[in-house]
Amino acid sequence: GTTPLNISATGLLKLDQYFNGKWNTTANASYGEGTYRVYAAVTDENNVVLENMDGTYLNATFNFTIESFSVAIGLSNPLAFGISWDIEDLPANNLSANGNNNVSVTQYNVSVVLTGSYTVDLYIQANDNLINPSNGILLGLGNETYCYNTTNSTVPGIACSVLDTEYAGNQIGSGLSNGDYVYLKFYLNVPATQSPGNYNNTVNIKGVQTGQSP
Repeated sequence: GTTPLNISATGLLKLDQYFNGKWNTTANASYGEGTYRVYAAVTDENNVVLENMDGTYLNATFNFTIESFSVAIGLSNPLAFGISWDIEDLPANNLSANGNNNVSVTQYNVSVVLTGSYTVDLYIQANDNLINPSNGILLGLGNETYCYNTTNSTVPGIACSVLDTEYAGNQIGSGLSNGDYVYLKFYLNVPATQSPGNYNNTVNIKGVQTGQSP
């Protein structure tokens, strides 16, 4: 059924209150992608649309489009298998990761696969400090840094950003389209007093629609 509304001659009715927060794309967009129309009208008790004194009808329409959007992130094999360093001497300053390939083309890259007409932003973060699982000794995350480039696969320079545990502030690509790449290089500082051993953490990369929060 319907609930009648009383509107004075000079009153205003905000139509968005009957749509915003009530439309569910999964449940209501039964015809899939495409253009949909919202229609609202003021009617009498017989569902006849009322007219203004100038002959125009008391109705309104608004068109909107539904498009699907999905993003897949492809990691190069060396990046998927894990970023690694072989450390023989301490201290180590800005030690290049094995897959950096020195000043040549990096083996660490991320590819973007999109459906829909949108673009994507990529972000990077680490889950924690580097930890030696055998004894719990830490190497602070502030010692792990990264550089990125979206056009130059050699990723020139080592003016890198420090990894931290937040995606926000660690954007590695903006407005990327289907087929775009982000090239990465990683570096590590290890103080002279660091205990030997294998240290691990997890580096994560996330894609979101351009302009959205990660």
